[in-house]
Amino acid sequence: RLFVAQRGRNGDAPLVSVFTPATGQLLPILMLERGDLVEDITQDGRTVLFSHVDAQADVWLLNNPRPTGP
Repeated sequence: RLFVAQRGRNGDAPLVSVFTPATGQLLPILMLERGDLVEDITQDGRTVLFSHVDAQADVWLLNNPRPTGP
């Protein structure tokens, strides 16, 4: 068996599948979430290492037309 991680296309979630050469079948076994990136899969296929990016930000705007000070 060969474990395959396919990147998500057009922002879709990545898909982990198992390929069996004897049958030629590619069977999906795990769909991750958007923003996940598959880093590695153990040889036995029991563990998938992935990272998830969740970018967040706070934006503040201060408008002070009158200068302060001496």
